[in-house]
Amino acid sequence: MSIPTNPRDAITAILAMPGNEELTDFGYGIFSGTVAELRQAHGPGTPAFAAAHAKVVAQQRALLFEQRALEGFTAALTWLRTLAPIKIPTLGSYGLKHVTERVTGTYVTNGAFICAAFAAGLAVKRDPQGPNAAIGISKRSIAAFAA
Repeated sequence: MSIPTNPRDAITAILAMPGNEELTDFGYGIFSGTVAELRQAHGPGTPAFAAAHAKVVAQQRALLFEQRALEGFTAALTWLRTLAPIKIPTLGSYGLKHVTERVTGTYVTNGAFICAAFAAGLAVKRDPQGPNAAIGISKRSIAAFAA
């Protein structure tokens, strides 16, 4: 799949990819505390819970299109393109987003970072246990930055 160069269009295309239905500004899914609050308010597994959960996911996906997230996406994408890709994703998105922030001086959300990894053509594998993803970047290529 070819990813558009415009950040908004790129994020739109990435969010439409199979498996990214719950990719938000937070990462994959929504904060566990929010899920717990929704369960308490609506009951787990109820139609009301499902509707409330979908609403929060939509709200958090919309955050990816705000200026702050677009700037983070662009900074991360620019930096990621300078690194050596590998085929098997091993490095966590959350840790890498912090390295990106130190290197670029720009705040980057976990979700914007994951989108940037997709846009850079890197291997990305969702962590089924949480909001993060493994990213296919050579450890050697970030060693100087991670210190």
